[in-house]
Amino acid sequence: MNTFTIHSNTLNKGLLELKEQLNAEAVSNFKEKQLTFNNVLGKGQIVGVALKGRINYLEFNVTFKEDTQVLLGTETQNSLFFAYCVDGSLSHKFSEHSETIVLEPFQTAIMANSISPINVLEFKANEPTNVSIIGVYGMQEADNPETIKYQLKETFIKDKKEDYRFVGSYNLKIADSIRQLNNLKMNGMVRALMTEGLVHIILAMEIQQHQRDSLLKDEALGSLNSRDRKMVKEVSDFIQNYPETNKTVVDLASKVGISPAKLQEGFRLMHKTTVNDFIRNERINKAEMLLKTTDFTISEIVYTIGFSSRSYFSKIFKEKYNCSPVEYKSKIKMAVTA
Repeated sequence: MNTFTIHSNTLNKGLLELKEQLNAEAVSNFKEKQLTFNNVLGKGQIVGVALKGRINYLEFNVTFKEDTQVLLGTETQNSLFFAYCVDGSLSHKFSEHSETIVLEPFQTAIMANSISPINVLEFKANEPTNVSIIGVYGMQEADNPETIKYQLKETFIKDKKEDYRFVGSYNLKIADSIRQLNNLKMNGMVRALMTEGLVHIILAMEIQQHQRDSLLKDEALGSLNSRDRKMVKEVSDFIQNYPETNKTVVDLASKVGISPAKLQEGFRLMHKTTVNDFIRNERINKAEMLLKTTDFTISEIVYTIGFSSRSYFSKIFKEKYNCSPVEYKSKIKMAVTA
């Protein structure tokens, strides 16, 4: 097994350590650093972003040729990590002799180091893996009760006599935010600001997921296996790409080879909504985009997004945006000409 170590809690120094060990190429873009490698060790990209308040975002999109460990150094009793797996799997333990947990696709985990000075991340050989980790350092400095960091310390760090770890349920909304993060096209300060906003959204969703899972306990994990969850993700992607397509729950379930009941369970667990409500929301999202970017009439937009009733479309659009489609379009024109 290959082992790589990040000793430093400073993102740039930590990535420089990885750069040397992986024999990777490094590119910097404002507060973001990217490592790219394709050699005897494997291939992939590691992205790191340093945010305000000693918060770091680290994403591994890698395939190693051998089983690989990454030892992630911490500040004992002062570090908190939120992990999310998009693809592949990630094993975690606090030391060589502690219990190992496995993070599966679309699953969240929280690791709080109260005793151990490291987190051991393990990647399987020849398995494409995409994992995002948000690290929150310097928790001892959080003494303002009105800050998020203080609340995190009170919840996960304070008075803990042992390391804390919580494996959560499955959430596709986080995957969507990570995809938005990866698809950012701008550079420099604008990219840095957009990245910081999206990372904070991801962090908020992971905290919310923990709160919900803590209440629901084992019920939150449901009965779906790994294949079922991937099929739910495939249906979700199809709906987001083609929201106007008129397909029933039975049609969509048949398309990917799972039962309608499992598809509905997957949307309840991973989107916190039903399939039909998800379709309706994606249609409204597309309508809002068309109002912004085209000269289509309201009737043309209604037809384009797959609705048959203009009055129904106007009703649910107003429920979401607190104004009618006509009013929304008028506001856009006024903003453009102002």
